[in-house]
Amino acid sequence: MITSGFETGERVFLVVLDGVTDVGNLGAIARTAECFGATGLVLQDHHAAPVNEDAVKTSSGSLLRLPVARVPDIAKALHYLGQCGLERIGLSEKAETRLEDCRPSDAACLVLGDEERGISMQSWAKCDVHARIEMRGKTGSLNVSVAGGIALHHLMS
Repeated sequence: MITSGFETGERVFLVVLDGVTDVGNLGAIARTAECFGATGLVLQDHHAAPVNEDAVKTSSGSLLRLPVARVPDIAKALHYLGQCGLERIGLSEKAETRLEDCRPSDAACLVLGDEERGISMQSWAKCDVHARIEMRGKTGSLNVSVAGGIALHHLMS
């Protein structure tokens, strides 16, 4: 995932899911990621949504075309990605920096957290940028797949 992008000179952009458990969200995020040109997904290998028939169906087959890495520890994977030169962008409604103010490098990853707690503290600490989506309504947060779609549209454009 990383080396092929670096070797070809193409942009490397991964989506890292920290504890996303809903297969519908996984499928929707994978579909959006593939549509906007992400180069791969990084998922936990436990306590996370399985890559199963429902996820593939929701992804419109994107999960069959997009490289997926399953890792035992997302925070350790984020540490490794940072050592490889990727800018790690964590998305949370609690962040100070507006997503609109983020301009990622040519090697980056978007980190999205689980549906209830968001990004774990350990993973959040590994992020180089902490971004939020500006909202005007009274609802405190967006569905993770919707937030991921908005962020991917902005970061990949």
